[in-house]
Amino acid sequence: MTRPSIPTPQQRPRRGVRPGRRAFTTLVWLALLASFTPASASAHAALLRSDPEVGGTYAEAPEAITLWFSEPVEARYSRVELLDSSGTTRKTGALANVPNSLDPALRLPLAGRLSAGSYTVVWSSLSQVDGHVVNGFFSFAIGNASLPTDAAQAALVRQATAARSVPLGIEAGFRWLGLLGQATLAGALAFVPLVLTPALGRAPQPQPVPARPFRWLLSGALAAALLALLAAAVLQTMNATRAGLLEAFGQPLLTLLTDTRFGALWLARGALLLTLGLLAWTLTRRARLAAPRGRGGAVWAAGVLTSGLLLLTTSLNSHAAALGGSASLNTLNDWLHLAGTSLWLGGLAALLVTLPVAERSGATARVLARFSALALGAVALLVVTGVIAARWQLVSWAGLTSTRYGAWLLLKLALVAATLGFGAWHLLVARPQLAAGQGGSGMRRSLRAEAGVAALVLVVTAVLTISVPARDLLGQGTSVFATTRLTQEASVTLRASPGKVGVNQFSVVVAPLD
Repeated sequence: MTRPSIPTPQQRPRRGVRPGRRAFTTLVWLALLASFTPASASAHAALLRSDPEVGGTYAEAPEAITLWFSEPVEARYSRVELLDSSGTTRKTGALANVPNSLDPALRLPLAGRLSAGSYTVVWSSLSQVDGHVVNGFFSFAIGNASLPTDAAQAALVRQATAARSVPLGIEAGFRWLGLLGQATLAGALAFVPLVLTPALGRAPQPQPVPARPFRWLLSGALAAALLALLAAAVLQTMNATRAGLLEAFGQPLLTLLTDTRFGALWLARGALLLTLGLLAWTLTRRARLAAPRGRGGAVWAAGVLTSGLLLLTTSLNSHAAALGGSASLNTLNDWLHLAGTSLWLGGLAALLVTLPVAERSGATARVLARFSALALGAVALLVVTGVIAARWQLVSWAGLTSTRYGAWLLLKLALVAATLGFGAWHLLVARPQLAAGQGGSGMRRSLRAEAGVAALVLVVTAVLTISVPARDLLGQGTSVFATTRLTQEASVTLRASPGKVGVNQFSVVVAPLD
């Protein structure tokens, strides 16, 4: 039996564009669908309490300012300033983490005793977990002084926060680019062994799979992911150090990448992307795509495993990790959510660029059937993990209906529901038409429309990753009232749960500062 040969340029159909250009056009087309203007948002290491308290009035001046946060923060990339009523910045000591604190805390010792008057604390902090920068301010008074008005506080804050920052639209755009690149890589690498090869193996006229379409697709996805990775390092440095674009390069960038948790995950992500580049080159360097069996099967398996680890680096730097920690069900749920997204979106891109070889092999119906089953399973995984994540991040129905985070989540759910409609049409209408030899009219257009909706889902996902979760906006992450006071030897924390009128459970925690 002779091996089928790749059609020559004279034998190829002349209608349409070449497969390689079709793959590149598909990726670019997906990118164009991502134009948007994200909502204003801030970061997610919420300020739990402070000493002095927000809006508090004291007879004696404090010796230090202490802030407690919902997540561990990087003291080196955090800032706390104390402004008096005239807007003058008061001298302070070095900002440092509070050891053995019940909640993550920063402490700023004051250089001298404060006189009677009103003061405003302006702070920003970098979360160790999700890598977001938090900004905020509050005022307190000493003696008989009145607290500053809202207008006075706003003027003081404008003076203290005049440093440049990254526009949220730019940050969200690069986050979307990274999500699109990694999803395309993971989904396309899984598509061949799970869908394409089994379907072509039972085709009436099996044809070899040209490598060029996949070479374009994987190269474009790698380029998108690498560009997003490089941009993430620069933007993170600008946010953390409040530096301009040119000022971020050099020592600030190097220090952030080598001295923070974000930097460790960034380096791991870069190593995984370079590994994926080598594997993609191995699979597509010849005229025909490497078959997923024998040595080729080991390379395909390595590609799927490496792309799964790439998704994990995203989950370890997410809201889920901030909520439950790196080794938690929250992080596992987030990783499964990303895996479902990748199987669906990356598989769609791979399906679009392999339709020509499926049509020549007479296996279009088989390929579509296998992919429809995979896509519906992936979307089902998205729904289940999405509901679990929503329960953790929203806390209550009010989080869904009364916050901007909830509004974006509702939009995402609507778009996912639309993709279920496309999947059902492909499975119940287009596939039977193809099996009956009726051509499945409109199938290619509907696949492109589904890919467009999938790209919009990633747009909303990117916005959600930089939005404040509803649990932080509503302040319902815990049902505990707590207050802390510092002495020279220890911190003393009083907690009351549930912190409401009625029966409460009280606890006192004393933590030595040494």
